[in-house]
Amino acid sequence: MLLALKRTGWRVVNFVVTMGRPEHRERRSREAVCAARTAGFELRTPREPIGLSSADDLSLGFYRVRSEVRLLLDELRPAIVVAPSPHDGHHGHEMVGRAVLSALRDSEVRPRLWLWGLWADLPFPTIYAPFDDAIMERVQQTIRCYTGEVDRNDYATLLFSRARTRAILGVERVFGYGQERVRCAPYADLLTECLPEQGGWLLGSARLLKPPSEPAACATEQDIGWWLESTSPHDRRRRLGRVRVPGLDAPPGVPAVAPSAERQPSTGVGGPEGRVRSV
Repeated sequence: MLLALKRTGWRVVNFVVTMGRPEHRERRSREAVCAARTAGFELRTPREPIGLSSADDLSLGFYRVRSEVRLLLDELRPAIVVAPSPHDGHHGHEMVGRAVLSALRDSEVRPRLWLWGLWADLPFPTIYAPFDDAIMERVQQTIRCYTGEVDRNDYATLLFSRARTRAILGVERVFGYGQERVRCAPYADLLTECLPEQGGWLLGSARLLKPPSEPAACATEQDIGWWLESTSPHDRRRRLGRVRVPGLDAPPGVPAVAPSAERQPSTGVGGPEGRVRSV
């Protein structure tokens, strides 16, 4: 989707929040430069490294990401901000999504917000964004820059398969079940569009995004703030903690774990019921 916008003249600035663990940062930095050059995006990185692994202090990471995003909002004054869903299932993605929401809430800049999902499906996709083989080829070239991640798991196949699946299921998920398929492209991406409204957020209307047309936004009357600010199911489960259970089947090298029956203390990024605190 961003590559399609870039192809039609949009300026795309990619803020890479983290370069991973200290021992991976040199490699991840090279990969980020390669990916930005391949995609044609401008690359920005934090002033100081930010840790987002499960072993890092995610509360500190939240405030640092929010601070960096505030600076970028003031500098760039973007028309659109694209971020991970605060319910994406991955602890780092969810924290970044909440930090972006907090930065937008406190900023005078009020862009549209486009949320994407990777580890968990978006429950309310509103944008169906088809794209062609040329864009897919560029996506594959870009993902191949991340050699460490691609060696660890087959994300190139994932991107292709997900784009084909969304081209098939996406029309009905966005426009309603029973809709005819869109035949304009073999691939598609799905996004949830949120529009600022009097200190809150309204859900965008269902629409087909086909650059080079201006991706104009139209809000519904549905308040989506309740979902954006709620505790994700994945975060709620993480807060329960985990215990090792010997004997459970698990892939080689992966410890068997099961949810703990007792509530365990956790490192969170929010206040009561997981809502993000503003300072």
